[in-house]
Amino acid sequence: MNTRIFPFCLSFLLSLCLPALLQAQQVTIEYAAGYGIYKMEDMKGLFKSSISSIPIRNIRVTDLFPGYITHHVKAGVTWKALHHAGLSVDYMNTAAHAAVSDYSASYASTLRMKGVRLGAFYRFALPHTAKNLLSPYLQLSTGAVFNNGKATESLTFTDSKEDSSSSSESLEGVNFFVEPAFGIKIRVLPILSLHLNAGYEFDLTQQFRYQGQSAIIGPDWSGLRVQAGVMVCLF
Repeated sequence: MNTRIFPFCLSFLLSLCLPALLQAQQVTIEYAAGYGIYKMEDMKGLFKSSISSIPIRNIRVTDLFPGYITHHVKAGVTWKALHHAGLSVDYMNTAAHAAVSDYSASYASTLRMKGVRLGAFYRFALPHTAKNLLSPYLQLSTGAVFNNGKATESLTFTDSKEDSSSSSESLEGVNFFVEPAFGIKIRVLPILSLHLNAGYEFDLTQQFRYQGQSAIIGPDWSGLRVQAGVMVCLF
């Protein structure tokens, strides 16, 4: 994570939420688990190209950046029954994997991607249903994705007389994203509610850095997001 960018992003997001804090009627905390589908077109092309260039036959790609479980934590404030805004932290991960083995040796290559999103969100409840048991809302999130990638490669010989080898490389970078979503709030108790929502993340930039140098490609986390979670009103 770039330590110079992080304080700037945090200060910017806090400034977005300051007007809401001044009018706050309730303080909330929320956890949700979900599922994300990731575009990753450049990373898919890079992985396939690297595998095809290896002088080993019959390497099979078993995973190519599939969708996976996501985790989301939000802290916010509500006011006038219609508005809800705050900060969010989300975690995403996926990977590509290829391998081959026979009686003499085995080869494996993995490119694992992790993304931590730091952002701000704003929800607007539909006016005629804001206080109902079921309350639909529109949501907009924006912020930064802090990328961490790790490429590992190993070649292991069955015959112990041969030297096995392994290597790994790390990459990092920062994307900026925007995510519109539609959701439904289900009121269970005055201080407890459930949330269901679906949205689509758009990564406006994709960036990777390797050994201090900017790469020409980066991870693209753009894709569908679905979530289900619980929200508690603290006071």
